[in-house]
Amino acid sequence: PFVTTDVGCCRELIYGDSHDHLGKAGAVVAPMDFEAMAHEILRLAGDVPLRRHMGLVGYERVKTYYTYDKFIDSYRKIYEKEGQVKR
Repeated sequence: PFVTTDVGCCRELIYGDSHDHLGKAGAVVAPMDFEAMAHEILRLAGDVPLRRHMGLVGYERVKTYYTYDKFIDSYRKIYEKEGQVKR
């Protein structure tokens, strides 16, 4: 599992999006909130079953939604769309 700040797509990577019901793969805290970050790190450090569960959720999320083929396909769609707009 990961503990991260709420920037970029970190929230989606940790908690999933509206189509992903796998569960939490860690915790997201506000940027610069070092106390919340420390709290979440200690919480995960002290709870082996939770840590293992969240790690498995993260693994399944990446394996399902963040494959090389999906990455390439998403860029192809962007380039195709841009090519259509310029015509």
